[in-house]
Amino acid sequence: MEIDTKELRLRRGVILKHFSARDVVSRWDVVEVHGRATSLAAARFLDTLLDRLPFRPGALQVDGGSEFAAEFEQACQQKASRCSGVTQSRSTMPTGWSLQNVPSFG
Repeated sequence: MEIDTKELRLRRGVILKHFSARDVVSRWDVVEVHGRATSLAAARFLDTLLDRLPFRPGALQVDGGSEFAAEFEQACQQKASRCSGVTQSRSTMPTGWSLQNVPSFG
């Protein structure tokens, strides 16, 4: 599952952040818009992603931007502590969290 953000400029002075996640195998997408690309917004997007997916993600891959630090990392750790069999791995580029063999996120 690849997660990324984009900047949306709707009109002068209105800038939104588009969070998107795509499963490259099934091509299933989850998208959400936030006012800012912060790690808290990314953590909330992680909750949205896990709620909307009809399957368990095998791994999450992010680009390592600042929005994927702090609260996002804590949210990943909380998901790991609630579920058995979750492993987290962090590579240098891009950053990845592995969420394999997770029985459920609900």
